Amino acid sequence: PPPGPAGESAERAAQPAAETGTAGAAAAPSPASPRRSEEVLDLGEASREAVLKRVAPVAAVLLGLIVILGLRRRGR
Repeated sequence: PPPGPAGESAERAAQPAAETGTAGAAAAPSPASPRRSEEVLDLGEASREAVLKRVAPVAAVLLGLIVILGLRRRGR
C-alpha cells in the first residue's frame, strides 16, 4: 500500500469485516489521523518563483506603457 494516510486507509479497507467487529453492519468512519505540519505541501511557496518569472515581464511592459503614455500627454 502507499505510505501515509492513503496506505492506512487502504489497509483498513482491506481488513475483513469479521476482524473489525462490524460483520454485516456499516462501519463507522474512524477519526482522521492528525497531520503533521511538515507533511503539508505549500503550493503557494512551491510556485512563487515560477509566478514571479511570468509576472515581472508583464509588470515591466505595463510600467513602460504608462511612462510612454505619460510622456506623450505632457508633450501635447
